[in-house]
Amino acid sequence: MTDELDQLAGANPIDRHQLEAAVRLDQQELLQTLRADGQQIGARPYALHRRARPTARVGYVTAAGLVAAAFLAAVYLGSGVREADAPATDPAAAPAETAPDGEAAAAVPEPTLPVSATGEAVELPRPPAGGETAPKQPPPVTDPSPTTSPPAPRAGQFDPGVDLLSLHFDDKRDDGHAAVAGRAISDTLDLNPHVVGGTGVREIEVGLAAFPAVMDATWGPEWLDAEADWPGAVEATAARWRPVLEAGGEVWVAEAGQSDFTADVVRSIEATGPGIDTAAIHVVQHSSWNETNSTATDLAHVQAATSYVRIDDGNHANGTADLRMRSENFVGAALAGPWAEGWQAAFESLDPAVDLDFSDTVTLLHIIGVGPDRVADPDDFAELFLSPPAP
Repeated sequence: MTDELDQLAGANPIDRHQLEAAVRLDQQELLQTLRADGQQIGARPYALHRRARPTARVGYVTAAGLVAAAFLAAVYLGSGVREADAPATDPAAAPAETAPDGEAAAAVPEPTLPVSATGEAVELPRPPAGGETAPKQPPPVTDPSPTTSPPAPRAGQFDPGVDLLSLHFDDKRDDGHAAVAGRAISDTLDLNPHVVGGTGVREIEVGLAAFPAVMDATWGPEWLDAEADWPGAVEATAARWRPVLEAGGEVWVAEAGQSDFTADVVRSIEATGPGIDTAAIHVVQHSSWNETNSTATDLAHVQAATSYVRIDDGNHANGTADLRMRSENFVGAALAGPWAEGWQAAFESLDPAVDLDFSDTVTLLHIIGVGPDRVADPDDFAELFLSPPAP
């Protein structure tokens, strides 16, 4: 019996390479960290780490799992002895194979829990069973991993590894501020969004003459001008979306204007890829004004064909961040940070001392899972996303 317990204990080594993989922070883990409730973020969001797990709790769970495995092995091996050598009704058969109280626990040493470079406890995955040290018992039944489940749609959570972020800006004055805020978020989280400007409906609003200059200062050549070439921007956007959807990914649209442009892209996808499930396109809108001033048939088509979500308006204090309020602290951080050229152009078109307004950014915050408990106002945004990268 002692040999069986030794085998079970030996089947759970802590592998150095698994430890290194466990503490490596990737793009998706950073998003998960941002989504975590109550996590404290300092002025440098690039140095975020995992939330610590108490050492005693993990050690207890690991040891308890080994003890449970040893007990199952004992029952499995012991049952063969009882069935072959003892009557089924003999009450002495079971105690004959049962170790005295405490021996099973004593046979499994308390594991030494590894820690990360920051001193935080790391819970390593158990290595797969196999080889000469594999426990002689049926493998445990576990839930399938989310990464191996069918790809679409995935219950509404953005995955930068397989999904595409599409940022749509009309050319009202506040979109200049929102465009630079979108760049700051994208660079901080190492995202690669598809960016379109000039998506506003021409009949209902006058575009901002300086808007292309703001977009050029913010995104360089990495944006499409729908005002200058609407059909070309529609087809280029559909061409960017289509392979993502065909591969099982999802498209997340941060709608900073009306839905006419998005509707035309969806129609192009439907016409050229009839097998594509457009429910894998998520459109996030925050403004009743944008909805009211969209062409009614276009808005209805987007709402029917995609996974359309309406959230609270970012111009007010409600269920989203209030990103329309003046803040000298925010302006100072913006002009001192890595995106100063874009902010300078945006502030020249809309003076932040009069109206600091990047309210459309709440749609992007919703997509990456950052709520008002983390970003409630411009100062919170500056702390999380405008600090210069760590050296």
